[in-house]
Amino acid sequence: MRSFLAVLVACGSLSLTPALAATSPSSVTPSTSGTELAQDDSVERLNEMFSDEIQETVAACWEQEKVDLSVGASPEGWVVCGDGSVMEGISYEAYLEIVGDVMIASTLAGMRVAIVEDPRLTPEILASFVTTAEGQQMMQSIVQSAILESGLQLPDRPASAQILSEWVATGLIENLSNPTRLDNLLGPTEQYPEVVDQFCTAPGMSVDEALQAFPQHDSIQLYSVCIEESGLANTLI
Repeated sequence: MRSFLAVLVACGSLSLTPALAATSPSSVTPSTSGTELAQDDSVERLNEMFSDEIQETVAACWEQEKVDLSVGASPEGWVVCGDGSVMEGISYEAYLEIVGDVMIASTLAGMRVAIVEDPRLTPEILASFVTTAEGQQMMQSIVQSAILESGLQLPDRPASAQILSEWVATGLIENLSNPTRLDNLLGPTEQYPEVVDQFCTAPGMSVDEALQAFPQHDSIQLYSVCIEESGLANTLI
């Protein structure tokens, strides 16, 4: 069965690469490489990655009308589901950070492949666009649409979807504003195998543990390594 984490990865890349590519003065048409079969294989590999903590956080409230971010955390700090139930053990802050960072990483991974395949779409073009008011508004709109279309948030709770979309859009703008970010998305090359072995490969470790084990990486880079290793990055554009 397709995991909820894979749904997030698809959500994170939905429509964003074509929309940003259209900002290039040379009217770049993004590549559509990667068949559905290749994506299915990559999704299956990704489904087998990560710690139980990460998988359970991403899957929180999926059968209880999704997480309702607009009501805030429960008195104990847990997420509240759309049906009013509380998902004990899944903190509000952890949910927002993990889900948001996976979406950011997946989108950046897709952009990284797009730039490699068509050099007319450059990091400098992206940086100049996302630092404009128009670019930031487009980013927010695209991300919120992707979240709703993926089913991650329900359309009858736009305030909840907006909280997550603002988190993701802000992270994407911060990352894409730095033209060197995509080149360094996977962190130090020599540590790639260790990140795959210790963080990506189940049972893995928590994000906090991984950040301590690999202090030269941030959370976006850690997730990006896993997406790259699964092969899904090449199917996100």
